[in-house]
Amino acid sequence: MLKTLTAGQLPEPRELEKRLSIALVKKMGILKQPYLIRPQDPKINPPAEHLLWAAVLLEDNEKFSLAADILYTEKLESGIICNQQELVSEQLDALLLVSENREILKKMNRIVKN
Repeated sequence: MLKTLTAGQLPEPRELEKRLSIALVKKMGILKQPYLIRPQDPKINPPAEHLLWAAVLLEDNEKFSLAADILYTEKLESGIICNQQELVSEQLDALLLVSENREILKKMNRIVKN
């Protein structure tokens, strides 16, 4: 997904949907483990930020909410106290920095409005 985004393109939706679903299942299993012993390998423990980005690209409100909750939970468990809305907003800004594709901004606006 990141290679495609940095190239200014959007990932193929069907493949991204499949990969996001798998990654969410993995992440939910990882969240059940104590924070300090969670694997750092992104193939085993997908970054919560990437889950959020994928949900935006797919315009999937349900998975967006789940990814936002996962992101917030991980920050809290790591000892970082933050506001969930601000955290999500920061990640949406980061997504825009990764890709110059303006379609992402449109998708982002649609999912945030819902």
